[in-house]
Amino acid sequence: MEEYVWKMDNPYRKTVVDTSVIPIKTIEKWAKSAFINVEINIEKNIRGKYSLKLTGVSDNGVLFEGWIDIKTWELKSLYPIKEER
Repeated sequence: MEEYVWKMDNPYRKTVVDTSVIPIKTIEKWAKSAFINVEINIEKNIRGKYSLKLTGVSDNGVLFEGWIDIKTWELKSLYPIKEER
């Protein structure tokens, strides 16, 4: 069995949301407000596939990221992120 080698210089971090504390409908509302004025970038992953990375801030100041598959135009992932201080 081969040993896995971590190849990222900067590990990618997501925020896990406890939906028993913050309901998913609330997260969706915040995300919609974050993506009204969104920054969009094309990113290439380690497998060589491209996605659109969305970054925006909700009305209450929560930073969100989302990913859209370029081939299907489907939203693949959406989550709040905590900025490192």
